[in-house]
Amino acid sequence: MLRPLLLVSLALGGCSRKADAPSELATTAVESGSPSETPNFPLVPDPIAIQVGSANVVIAIDLAKLDIAELSPMVPEGLDCVRGLLGKVGVVVLALGEHSQGFVTGMPEDATIKCITELAPLLGATTRPAGDAFQVVIGGDTYAIRWGKDGVTTIRDEAHPMKIAAPTPKLVALIKQVPRDSEGWMVSGGWPKLKITSSVAWIKSEKDSWHLVVTANGSEPGVAASWLASIPRGFKQGAAAKGVVVDDSWFKVTNANAMSARLDGNIPSDLITRPEP
Repeated sequence: MLRPLLLVSLALGGCSRKADAPSELATTAVESGSPSETPNFPLVPDPIAIQVGSANVVIAIDLAKLDIAELSPMVPEGLDCVRGLLGKVGVVVLALGEHSQGFVTGMPEDATIKCITELAPLLGATTRPAGDAFQVVIGGDTYAIRWGKDGVTTIRDEAHPMKIAAPTPKLVALIKQVPRDSEGWMVSGGWPKLKITSSVAWIKSEKDSWHLVVTANGSEPGVAASWLASIPRGFKQGAAAKGVVVDDSWFKVTNANAMSARLDGNIPSDLITRPEP
């Protein structure tokens, strides 16, 4: 199940290296109040969903279904504790915007602290307990990990905490476009610098392949279709590092009109885990 997140990230990572701050529309929605019912987002438990309203980009993945044996070659030697944690955690959610925060379910506290403490010297980091949190200091940044009674673990930048807010109407509407049976998804309230006003990406497994769908709306005619047509470059760049050739026939832009478009991709399911030649 890690592969869907990697694939979506490879694609959209080729188009925007940083999540833009929330648009004016999204910010106004945050301030106007919370929705009257629980979000009921695909994959994401409500205790997490009700906190992501200030984010401009939300990514969700369910690691509980991860095939650890198949992905073990991707974990570098000496990181056995990471393999162990991947076999225990559940849903991972990244809420990205002006400030960002991570949420994880099922992450065991003692094993996580032990693993991070062991790995910290390799990352040039230090660790320390701090009240109700376990802190990881990397360079000048301090990240706090907190285990909640609701089973949700939060990870945040202590100097720049994300504003906790209920989902905006715009965010709810976008996430409702994600199929319930998707295995990973990413939504964005817009990429202003790219003239994209919103995008929704989701992925699920089919026989021998992953089916990726990305829809987008633009602020000017033709922008959405052009942006979606550029996404396969993200796959090519990521795959090239492994010596894997990405075929243009895997992708097709459909339903294109003046202001919106859709990209469909059918990617071989072993793309990420193929051995290097």
